[in-house]
Amino acid sequence: MQRLLLSSGECASTGETSLLLRFVGNSQTVQRYANYRESNLELSFRDLCDHHPDFPEVYSQTIRSSMLKLYSHLAGDKRYYIDKTPRYTLIANEIRQFFPDAKIVVLWRHPLAIASSISKTFFKGRWVFDDFMVDFDTGLDRLYAFSQTHANSICCVHYETLIKNPEQELKKLSEYLDCATLCQDTSLKLPEIKGTLGDPTRHSKGTSINSTGSENWKLDYTNWYRKQWARRIYTPQRREWLNTLGYGLPDCIAPSTTPKNLIEGYQEWRYHRKKMRKGLRLMQQIFKQHHISPYGVSPPKQGNGEASELDSQSI
Repeated sequence: MQRLLLSSGECASTGETSLLLRFVGNSQTVQRYANYRESNLELSFRDLCDHHPDFPEVYSQTIRSSMLKLYSHLAGDKRYYIDKTPRYTLIANEIRQFFPDAKIVVLWRHPLAIASSISKTFFKGRWVFDDFMVDFDTGLDRLYAFSQTHANSICCVHYETLIKNPEQELKKLSEYLDCATLCQDTSLKLPEIKGTLGDPTRHSKGTSINSTGSENWKLDYTNWYRKQWARRIYTPQRREWLNTLGYGLPDCIAPSTTPKNLIEGYQEWRYHRKKMRKGLRLMQQIFKQHHISPYGVSPPKQGNGEASELDSQSI
């Protein structure tokens, strides 16, 4: 998608800058890992809001004007600058609030196909998603809620349709962006994207749209553990709207009385358990060493008298 937009000649972009994650989203929407105390930063932000009622509005205006200036610089002589990263699903509502006039494109893809892609791209085929589960749970739910709330002002594109019928989706994008030059010839070679983060194929030259093997991801669900993992994504509520998007649970994921590839599934399950335990120990160690407030400030009480989840979420 990013390379297709660049092919129009009216857009500029650099990998996945993730710029807005530094300035947008608080501890209730984004968990940040840093060597400073994020919980204290959140408390200081609340202090500013309590003592300066106009602070939230001034902060929003400052971020907006600063980022627009930065985007204009990055865009150069281009009409648009594309700031794209998967974790923007966590702050989609805030992005719309800060930039009400922005053109927002939501790119949907089957979540189980995304899992397959992550496994091959980052883990050499291993089924390890510790750092990505937020994308399959919170991120997925927030993106759908956002797309429903702002359906009339955003553009939704389906990856599967894009690679099978690019003319249809590009026409929709062209009208939304008022960009008549958007990949008029879909057989053209796509431009290279600079930057470190993002799709590994962003640097490849001579790549064009290719729908070959678009269903091959189903072949990666080879054992009972992967199928069980996939079924957990489909909670009763999420299953309903995923079906409306055309992303129902494939028949190949259905449970069976005899677990398939029992040994292979057990090995992946055991590897996952070891990773979880190691990650939990590391998190506890980090919390003890770096994230206990030295000021003795207690988090504010909620309306029901329970303590805020601030300290547990802002690690």
